[in-house]
Amino acid sequence: RVKVLFNGIPGAITAVTPNQINVFVPYTAVTGNTVPPGSTVTVAVMVDGAGSSVTLPMANTAPGIATADASGAGQGAILNQDGTPNSSANPALPGSIVSLFGTGEGWTSPQLVVGDFSISTPYQTPVQKVTVTIGGQPGVVTYAGAAPFLPSGVWQVNVQIPTAAGPGGAAVAVSIGGIGAGQQVTLAVK
Repeated sequence: RVKVLFNGIPGAITAVTPNQINVFVPYTAVTGNTVPPGSTVTVAVMVDGAGSSVTLPMANTAPGIATADASGAGQGAILNQDGTPNSSANPALPGSIVSLFGTGEGWTSPQLVVGDFSISTPYQTPVQKVTVTIGGQPGVVTYAGAAPFLPSGVWQVNVQIPTAAGPGGAAVAVSIGGIGAGQQVTLAVK
């Protein structure tokens, strides 16, 4: 049995492999709607009762964009306006709206239990401002919040592609609360 505790509070585990544990950090690991500067969290990993721990710095947000091959770089796991997966064989039109997905949005309103499924409104929205650029141009964010029917802690951002973007693979940058995802993710634009 595997447990991951953040300041003694269990996180919602979504996957365990021999080399990796995917877990959502519970909102209740810290108090308030922001992380005070210099805050840390003690992360303890327990496997069959034995464990180890480490103390790590906390941040208000730590956005990451989902990618098509789960490598963290390259083609994003992005849906075109018609709901089809974005790819070089199925690029999006400039001016259309695409949906990006990721984690690390930080504090939300309302706060739900991380890992529960977001199945009804009101969907959680990030407390911090969300911005997106596509091909170096600012996109218009039409929705930023919980990804419906996915675990709480997975965000969805719907953004209108700037008309000046493309053609080809346009770089996508997401920032939440002024903290960027720091990934090289692309979107196929027609």
